[in-house]
Amino acid sequence: MAAVGYALLWIGDAAFGGGELQMPFGPRAWEFIGLMLAIGLFASWLGTLCWNEASQRLPPALAGQLIVFETLAALAYALALRGQAPAPGVLLGVVLGVVLLVAGVLWALRVKPQAA
Repeated sequence: MAAVGYALLWIGDAAFGGGELQMPFGPRAWEFIGLMLAIGLFASWLGTLCWNEASQRLPPALAGQLIVFETLAALAYALALRGQAPAPGVLLGVVLGVVLLVAGVLWALRVKPQAA
C-alpha cells in the first residue's frame, strides 16, 4: 500500500505539482531509505507485535482506551517535532480527548468482571 501511495504521489507531483519533489528518493537518498526501513520495522512490525500482546492481555474496554491514547500521543509528538503550539481548536480537542480518556479509564476500572 505504501508503494502504491508513493507512486501516486510521484504521478501527482509530476502532473500537478510541477515536478518540485526530487524523485524517487530526494536529495539524501540513503538517509531516506534508511529512515523508511527503520519506520517500517519499528512502527509496523514492532508496533503490531506490542499491540497484539496488549490487546490479548487487557479487557476490551481498556484496549479501546489505548487507541485514543495512541492518537493523542501521535498528535503531541507531531506538534513537538514541529516546535509549534496547537491551534485553539486542536488544543480544545486534545484537552477534551484527555478528559474523556481519563474518564473512560476510571469508568472501565470500576467495572468488576463477573465469574462465568
